[in-house]
Amino acid sequence: MLYPGCKIALSGNTGSGKTYFCSHNLKEIAEAKGMTLHYICNRSMLRQQEQEADHFDYYHCYQSMMVEDFLDSPKRIYIVDECHFFHDDSAFNYEIDDKLQYLLSMEQSVVVFMSATANNFWNHCKKINVLDYYFEIKFSYDYVDRVCTYHSQSLRNKEIKYLMDNTNDKIVLFCSSVTNGWKLYQKLSKIYGENEVKFRCSNSVSNGSSSLEKQELVAEARNYVIDNYYNESDNGFLTLKNTDFLIKSDGSLNCRLLITTKALDNGVNIKDPLARHVFTEIIDIQSLKQSLGRIRNVGQRVNFYIYCRSRKDIEARFLNPLHNKLALFKDIIKYDNLDELVYSLQVEDYSVFEKLGMTEEQIEIMIKSFAKNKKVSALSYTNTLINIVYLQYAVRNSYYHLIKYQMFKDGEIAEDKWCKLQDLQCTRDLELKEKEKEECLNSLLDRELTRNSLKAIAKTLNLRDEQRNHYSVNKIISWLHEQGYCVEVIEPKYKGKSKKYICRISTKK
Repeated sequence: MLYPGCKIALSGNTGSGKTYFCSHNLKEIAEAKGMTLHYICNRSMLRQQEQEADHFDYYHCYQSMMVEDFLDSPKRIYIVDECHFFHDDSAFNYEIDDKLQYLLSMEQSVVVFMSATANNFWNHCKKINVLDYYFEIKFSYDYVDRVCTYHSQSLRNKEIKYLMDNTNDKIVLFCSSVTNGWKLYQKLSKIYGENEVKFRCSNSVSNGSSSLEKQELVAEARNYVIDNYYNESDNGFLTLKNTDFLIKSDGSLNCRLLITTKALDNGVNIKDPLARHVFTEIIDIQSLKQSLGRIRNVGQRVNFYIYCRSRKDIEARFLNPLHNKLALFKDIIKYDNLDELVYSLQVEDYSVFEKLGMTEEQIEIMIKSFAKNKKVSALSYTNTLINIVYLQYAVRNSYYHLIKYQMFKDGEIAEDKWCKLQDLQCTRDLELKEKEKEECLNSLLDRELTRNSLKAIAKTLNLRDEQRNHYSVNKIISWLHEQGYCVEVIEPKYKGKSKKYICRISTKK
């Protein structure tokens, strides 16, 4: 099967062991065939975890690959990890299609594309008929105990604080904003300590915001990451430290709370029985699945918390900018009713070109067209349309329905495991109030209480009548009877003070 020029697709959910299987088995095959094993990825931490390959490259370094290939006339086996980036990055990386075409042009090498979330990319490859083999590893998220949705960051912060204060569990939070994540890190690291709370983002993160405050926050976050995760070589390049500052060699998380961005959403393995909670506020479906996949099942149950943005937020922050980009495609293909077409597309309908009724000549013109000196590739075009379809679906039907349908539609997570974080916290608050009430009343058993002591009970337990006034003494006594307590009224100790009497609360009936 591994003949020269062979192109193989390996699809399987996160945690199914794709990378381990390929790197450990293909190494031996490559040596037997006189070939070298090359690993291509998009994250430096993925490179650190991969130990079997002879050479490493990043997606953005394909020019150096071309030079090496020209000099070497290679016979290689390429493991192209997290290959969904060919599609996902196409909306802003206008060279990504060139890199893909270069790998597809390999005539002497074997190329293995791998990803857990590459449905769009697989469809693209099938459309242009470049895959010789397609393999899929079935995998279920049966280790997920609950999928909790929430609609406010304050609710999320309350839940994280509760988990930090009342459990020994470890937590991973994926933020869509470096500035928000860094501000949360600064706040919580002061409360729980820098060893318990850690932060991770890309070392090259930049911020084009005009806000001086945001620019300073991004600079602080970047300096933190460089200081803790990287070494600077003599030539000025940064190299990732071989350190357990964040994740130990056994895969366990070296902190209680990890706040990170998408810099950690691919391929990184966290094998820690105490890592039981994953929060994410990332909006795109594939990154959501990647976020959950960072926790590898080692016998624990996992709770997954998803931030469901409001329709207004989705429109303002995500949908409108995409529509602006869509105007570019309108100019290229001269399709007058493109908005209507996008609305008519189903969530998983990728036959964009057929729907448009475009001729091969029109597609060729679109691909070769330039806007602002940047090439518009077919990948970029379909990626933009699909994102618009997703977000319009989210606006019209709620983001909750989108993620539930698109992310777990195949029964990967059972229906009864979906819940709202607000409901869970309300239940927890009621249980806490019941516990506080019982502890309060038990502390009063077999004690002599005055009228003021009884009124204090009403204030402590917030017992109020229909007019929102605290219960009177008589109502408190009636309420105690309803709760199953015996209340005995005792004669006043001092004559002439009949209004000041004493009662005793005894054990339940």
